[in-house]
Amino acid sequence: DFDALTTRHPEFGDGWYSKGLLLAEMGRTDDAREALEQAARLLPERGRVHYNLGAVYDALDRPQDAERAYLEANRLAPNSPQTLDAMVNLYMRTEQWTQAERWLLVLLQVDRTRTEELFALVREVRRKARGG
Repeated sequence: DFDALTTRHPEFGDGWYSKGLLLAEMGRTDDAREALEQAARLLPERGRVHYNLGAVYDALDRPQDAERAYLEANRLAPNSPQTLDAMVNLYMRTEQWTQAERWLLVLLQVDRTRTEELFALVREVRRKARGG
């Protein structure tokens, strides 16, 4: 039981992280946010914690917080395709075309398995940036 674990050992970051992942999986997004924020405070060096916190912020429609968490995840674990994908999707949803293109180009260098798909997205982003 993660509640008991985090109550008995509030400094155990992995307990908070696991609890946050489980709560997110259960659809308890706001509770997941609280647990993952605590995990990020206790495990500031773990990119995966920040990535998952960003995903929860994204689900809560908190794009600035999601961006901050994703950027921290990318700083800690540079060029993770999963993090880059999340950043691109966030920037596209929020119509930040310059940022979307920037991270798409990084993703193209990292993920060679999706070249056609990613080039198509670059073209779409450039078209939208021009107002088309």
